[in-house]
Amino acid sequence: MFLRALLLTITCLSFQLDAQELQTKSIKGIITSNKKPLYDVSVVLNGTKYFAITDKHGKFEIDVPKYLWDEEIFIIFRCKGYEDNLVQFLAEDHFHKKLKVEMKDKFESAIENYINPDTAVIEFNNIIRSKDVSKEENPSNE
Repeated sequence: MFLRALLLTITCLSFQLDAQELQTKSIKGIITSNKKPLYDVSVVLNGTKYFAITDKHGKFEIDVPKYLWDEEIFIIFRCKGYEDNLVQFLAEDHFHKKLKVEMKDKFESAIENYINPDTAVIEFNNIIRSKDVSKEENPSNE
């Protein structure tokens, strides 16, 4: 009898948790790079199974389950050739707003963060010129 009551309680709790997870609200937004829409960006609600992919206009819509509505959430934006973005905010503050994310190209980011280790090297092209010595006489043969 006790075992049946325990199983019934566990079953009811699992249905309640499933029902909570089924209730969602969505966060919408647009992702750009250099002010142009960026498509095929994966948008992941960190720690959950919820994700979205941006369309050709850079727009996305991602569901947030009810148990996270009052929580700080992390959304990860990932696209090949771009720096990953991690955005943290209180979920309920963004249900009626449009989230705007600007992705930065990895190459642009590398140039922007570049620090020249040798100040004697020309910084605009970072090329060190050397003399071609392959045709010079070998001093040991004399």
